Amino acid sequence: MPRRKGSLKTKIVILMSIILTAICSGLGLMAYHNIYNSLSGNIEEMLPKIALEAARLIETKMSSQINSLEALASNEKIISFGSTQEENPGIEALLNQEVKRQGYKRMAVVNAHGYAAYNDGQKADIKNTDYFQEAIKGENFISDPIANGEVNNIEMIFSVPIKSGESIIGVVAAIRDGYELSNLAKEISVGKTGNVFIVTSDGRTIAHSNKEILSNLIKINTGGTATVSSATKAAGAGEIGVVSSATTTHESNGEESENKNYNVIKERMIKGETGFGEYEYNDVPMYLGFSPISYSEWSVAVQVEQGELLSGLSILKRDTILTSLIFLILSLMVVYFFAMRITKYLEKLKYYTTLLGEFDLTFEISEELLKQNDEIGEMSNYFRLFINSVHNMVTSIVNETQKVNALVAMSHQNIAALTMELEDAAATVQELSAGMEETASSTEEITATSNEIESAVETVAVKAQEGALSADEISKKAVALKDSSLKLQTGADQTRLTIKKSMDEALEKAKEVDKIKTLSEVILQISSQTNLLALNAAIESARAGEAGKGFSVVAEEIRKLAENSKSTVKEIQDTLDVILKAVENLANSSRQTLEYIETKVVDSYKESVLVGENYDQDAQSISYWATELSATSQQLLASIKTVSEGITEIAKAAEAGSEGTNHISYKVSKIKDKANEIKLETDDVKASADNLQGLVKKFKV
Repeated sequence: MPRRKGSLKTKIVILMSIILTAICSGLGLMAYHNIYNSLSGNIEEMLPKIALEAARLIETKMSSQINSLEALASNEKIISFGSTQEENPGIEALLNQEVKRQGYKRMAVVNAHGYAAYNDGQKADIKNTDYFQEAIKGENFISDPIANGEVNNIEMIFSVPIKSGESIIGVVAAIRDGYELSNLAKEISVGKTGNVFIVTSDGRTIAHSNKEILSNLIKINTGGTATVSSATKAAGAGEIGVVSSATTTHESNGEESENKNYNVIKERMIKGETGFGEYEYNDVPMYLGFSPISYSEWSVAVQVEQGELLSGLSILKRDTILTSLIFLILSLMVVYFFAMRITKYLEKLKYYTTLLGEFDLTFEISEELLKQNDEIGEMSNYFRLFINSVHNMVTSIVNETQKVNALVAMSHQNIAALTMELEDAAATVQELSAGMEETASSTEEITATSNEIESAVETVAVKAQEGALSADEISKKAVALKDSSLKLQTGADQTRLTIKKSMDEALEKAKEVDKIKTLSEVILQISSQTNLLALNAAIESARAGEAGKGFSVVAEEIRKLAENSKSTVKEIQDTLDVILKAVENLANSSRQTLEYIETKVVDSYKESVLVGENYDQDAQSISYWATELSATSQQLLASIKTVSEGITEIAKAAEAGSEGTNHISYKVSKIKDKANEIKLETDDVKASADNLQGLVKKFKV
């Protein structure tokens, strides 16, 4: 027989390994791709939203500065300066007060002709500056941050018109620290590697959350620029030129090659778009979200390194590979055991075919094979049908042989006794041989089975002991759970009572607000009476003529004081109403909290106590069962060892019987030799022998 190149089991395992590897790899790659796309989509949606919120924050900050200047521009002293264009000593004091309050570097009031009076006493003509030209037209103006001759000295200028009725009579201007925009950008935190920066409509970077980067830009682009004079500072002339170099775009710094795709994104920012983009900075991939800022032609950008935002994908990739390997190994184990099950049946069928090839028809096909509900079961049943057919054929041959023997007996009386002896001996040898073979085969199978049972029983005993130990541990943990739950339940009740007591005391104290409201009513009545007295006093002073003028002034002041008192008491009453509503809402919230503790938290702890008791009872039952199982397993193991020893003795007896069978076979062989010697005398059996030969030809060798 030619040697096989590979078993069917090996081929099945290899084929299924390839298929499962391809499936796991495909599913892993698909999951990674889908999650990558989903995460990228979320990032693409998130960064523009963050940029939009940053833009709103900056808009709010700029708007508050403009509102503050507009409020100052409506001051009577400021309006008077713009109308009369006369110097007023009170202007400087007012401006200095506002500089201190708002944190300005300098402030100026400018008349309609561009003549500016600064808070430090300086005067200048600024009619040609952008911030004056825009404000005198009625527009609020915010300048870009501008360099003032030093790296760490950049400024922003805010200006608003001064209006008298519908006429614009001047301008209020304020100078702030230009780094405030960068400080504001720094407050917007995005991850560990995130940065926020602001660019203008011509692509210049004017603020950056990393001040060092902005300072480097200024150092690079202000080289050789002369410091402006104080007069120029006051007028604002010449500062715009410095700005152009102080906030030069990335290209002028030679960074274009280090910022791949940045120019494309910058063009979108210049157009005032809100969106998302990707670029590389020093070969580091970056994500960028951007949004325009109202009140200006600026655009704010939020950038984060891709590696930080996609760091979860590395963990996902590792977990996906690990999970795929685990499932692949488990699947291969299942395939291996499945292949073993199939090949086990095929090995049995191969063994039967080997016996058939040796013309041995004494075997019986296993019932396990015949009961299979698949192709193996069908093959086994057809194979049994074939064996039965062959057996019937052999039976027919035996019958023909008996006829031949009968003819031989009739023709040759001298060999009748010999034939009888030969048949008896042959039958005895066949039966004894078959019995010995079956006995030997059965003892081997029983021995193997008993060894497997012995091993299994030992394993059961060990596992039962381990189960008993585990049950004891579970019981201890259940008792601990019950005790912990009881403590937590007691704590929850104490907390509930404490909260209720505190809430009742707070509500009782809140009733004092009603007394304040009552007192405000009394003050309101007093102010009404005071107003009435002031009116009477005014009437009396009018009657008195020139002598009552001084009293009339006092009466007017008393009337104003009464009106102010009435207005103040009204505001106090409105505030008290808000406070009372807030106290009522607080009381309702506290009651809901107490109700939640009573109905949810305490009940949950009670259920935890009950669960701990149930776990304790179950663990004790498992421990008792495991102990009984261990004892029973030990008894069963002793019985199996006794049976195994008996089977060994049977095997020895079968071996001795086999030796006796061989001796008998030798004797029968001698008898057959004698029969062959007289075969020449059986000429009359030729016809029956021919018939027998025809039946034998049905076998395919």
